[in-house]
Amino acid sequence: MLVCYLTKWSSAETLECGAMNGAILDNYVVAEIMKTYLNSGKEAYMYYYRDKDTKEIDIVLEHDGVLNPIEIK
Repeated sequence: MLVCYLTKWSSAETLECGAMNGAILDNYVVAEIMKTYLNSGKEAYMYYYRDKDTKEIDIVLEHDGVLNPIEIK
């Protein structure tokens, strides 16, 4: 796995159990959604939301003026 090589983790299992696994999964999902939009010739309007109480929405996807929240698990 490329991310293991670039971050110098010894294996995918090490990454899976590590503290950064959630952030890397989020990054992967956002990149795949962005890639899907770009490959279809569209522009993705994606946002991250976090309020003062640290409640967050991983992706807010805007399409035709409608906001769609997406939680990555």
